[in-house]
Amino acid sequence: MHRNPVYLSVLAALAVLPAMADTTPTTEDVVVTASRIPTPRKGLAALTTVITAEDIQQSSARTIPELLAAEIGLSIFSMSGTDDRSIDRHGFGVAGISNVQVLINGVPQKDNDLTPPRLTHLALADIERIEVQSGAGAVLYGSGATAGVINIITRNPMKTQPRATLSLMGGSYGTREGVARVNLGSDQWALTLGANKMHSRHYRDFNAEDRHALSADFRWRGEHDSVQLFAASGQQKLQLPGSISWSDYEKDPRQRGSYVYTSWLHDRQLQLGYQHEFGPHRLDLDLARRSKHSEASYGSTSTLRSTTLAPRVTWKWGEGVKHQLTVGADFGMSRNDVSGSTYSTATQRYRALFINEQMDFAGGTQLQVGGRSQQVRSQTITSSKTMDDDRHLTAFDLGVSQPLWSSVEGYVRGGRSFRIPNADEVTSVTSEGLRPQRSRDLELGLKGKFSAGEWRANVFRHDLTDEIHYNPLVTSTSGSSGANMNLQPTRHQGLELSGDWAVTPDVKLTGNAVWQQATFRSGIYGGTNLAGKRIPVVPKRILNLGVHWQINAVTDVSLSGRDVSERIADDDQKNTASRRLPSYRLLDLKLGQRYRDWSWQLAVNNLQNRKYVEYGGAYGIYPSPTRSVFLTLEYQVQ
Repeated sequence: MHRNPVYLSVLAALAVLPAMADTTPTTEDVVVTASRIPTPRKGLAALTTVITAEDIQQSSARTIPELLAAEIGLSIFSMSGTDDRSIDRHGFGVAGISNVQVLINGVPQKDNDLTPPRLTHLALADIERIEVQSGAGAVLYGSGATAGVINIITRNPMKTQPRATLSLMGGSYGTREGVARVNLGSDQWALTLGANKMHSRHYRDFNAEDRHALSADFRWRGEHDSVQLFAASGQQKLQLPGSISWSDYEKDPRQRGSYVYTSWLHDRQLQLGYQHEFGPHRLDLDLARRSKHSEASYGSTSTLRSTTLAPRVTWKWGEGVKHQLTVGADFGMSRNDVSGSTYSTATQRYRALFINEQMDFAGGTQLQVGGRSQQVRSQTITSSKTMDDDRHLTAFDLGVSQPLWSSVEGYVRGGRSFRIPNADEVTSVTSEGLRPQRSRDLELGLKGKFSAGEWRANVFRHDLTDEIHYNPLVTSTSGSSGANMNLQPTRHQGLELSGDWAVTPDVKLTGNAVWQQATFRSGIYGGTNLAGKRIPVVPKRILNLGVHWQINAVTDVSLSGRDVSERIADDDQKNTASRRLPSYRLLDLKLGQRYRDWSWQLAVNNLQNRKYVEYGGAYGIYPSPTRSVFLTLEYQVQ
């Protein structure tokens, strides 16, 4: 019988961890904020996976999606051929990015459309840590957090000495990029200015990309108050090569498809954060404004604007039982105007109140309970009709963690979450329209530490009602085949394992494994009974294994392996297509060295030069790159 070496290595690495769990941990508690509340990393807060700056430096990943895929076991794929890959957690397929909240410094980055957040303006070197909250986050973040929350926290310029950094990168497909950063400041304030410019032809023909971005991050801190102001602006020109058939893929995977076009994008964002501390208590206020203007060569133009306001107050008190109570509100408004061959204007306004209580008992038991009430008003105007929708939605979360034995904790979390249809989805629906998606969520597991690392094992289940899904088997109100609709009940469930182990002071092993199942539980669509069928573009198995070796004080090397099982092709809801998206296995390598103010890194992706496909459908596939090599040179002046 064939045995996958990556699979066996991950299981072997994880199997030894529980046996070591009785060793006293030495890792210090870390304050995490993916729960939207600054909290010591213990109890339920310890379920937030923290990818530190050291983890990022030791990873072989070049981009944020690649990093999340390797460290958390997310599924990633791209239809554009760029580094702005879409991400999926817990098996939502193409709609994955609409079921996990992505934040930068606590502010949501997902726009009210189907495109993934643009994260390419953030260099990995600019990230202090990434926090991934396990389980649904609807109480604290509202719509689209059923599969969790990912909070990208940038480096605080107040913790960095004044410096200037210049980074140059070049590599495969004519890729070249320049990044410049300047950090200024004093004991009370700090300012970081950044600029980057990139050009690449990418892997496929007619897939050239040009982009540039500017950013500014200002921080000020007084005795009890602090302020953060972040602004960014970026532009992109991108050629989209379209999909190709399997027969064309076998001949030449790099060729363009029959339908190609060029897109232009200009986006801006402004974020203002204010914190005031009064004793052990805290007041937070976040204000954000985002805009995105895009055009396509076939004549379509889209402009999206959004504004959000989020005030909240946290109180802490208690001796025997320690309490942390957060009460907050969320207000938001977005408008998406589309013109060209079709016309539509979609507006959405919401207001919400939430409350979250955490109680720490003697002996280490922790209880967390929270609830959210949200009012949403949406209006969509097309050339033929106007659709109004007014909804009241609720969410709740209940969790408990309990120390079981030395350095091992058990936990269980349950609740309900929801997702509101976005502006792209509501313009193509069936005669029944589109209702919000609701989910009953459950997660339970074990987490442990030992002197050389930590491990975790958990199971999850999401039972969904009215899951929002694009179904090619139904007819839209315009009479065309395919529409967004609410499915009959569906289920997403699985098992997740992860761990890291410092084998020696210079060698660290990391690994994770995900087994998941996403199925239609019932429903007849277009005369086809989909009960028991798999949801497309969801792998049953994802395995990752990484090793980092600090060769000497200035030289290190990282090697990572990834194994992804076969997937049902998009638009094959019947699961009857003659070809599925094949499984694939990849190896990535990164070698780095530092010398005084200079450093360099050599990254080789897909070391074995294998052909593979991350995404495709019944209409065609989007080939992924074979071997690529990138060299980065950085100079830093303190």
